[in-house]
Amino acid sequence: MGVQLYILLSQNLKDFMKVEFKAISESDFRETGSILLFNTERPRCYGIIFNEEISFKFGWQSDLITPEINEVSENVYSLGIDLNFAIIDFNKNSIVTNLLLDYFFYLTKLYEDYLYVITELSIIRIELVTFTIIETLYLPDIFKEIVFDKNRIEVKCFNDEIAYFAI
Repeated sequence: MGVQLYILLSQNLKDFMKVEFKAISESDFRETGSILLFNTERPRCYGIIFNEEISFKFGWQSDLITPEINEVSENVYSLGIDLNFAIIDFNKNSIVTNLLLDYFFYLTKLYEDYLYVITELSIIRIELVTFTIIETLYLPDIFKEIVFDKNRIEVKCFNDEIAYFAI
């Protein structure tokens, strides 16, 4: 009974700390006291990422897409949109990484001890313990698909281009 109660309380606490995203108006964006995540030039859309205690606001230009938000580790989230990418630590109320990308953000993938930030023409490998950028892998054409293997990464691109990178 005691173990079941502990599991139930742990699950409820995790749900309580859950991070959410909400699109907001420009006036709400200006009025909120949330921490600014990125300074986007001429934003057309606005949003906030938050839990029960902390919030970060940001703007982006592309009104056809929404931000991609993923949990990287416990209470640490990545957020990518347009030419912006950030890692936010809700445990420490801090922005761990904030990158202005050279190419448009596509998605993130976790593999072993790394976070892969995939853009239109490059892949940025970030170490998950220190959140340090390890390397940037440049692609021969626009990204289509990534496949992880024990010793290498296979990246399929447009025009039937395939790039291989050692892990």
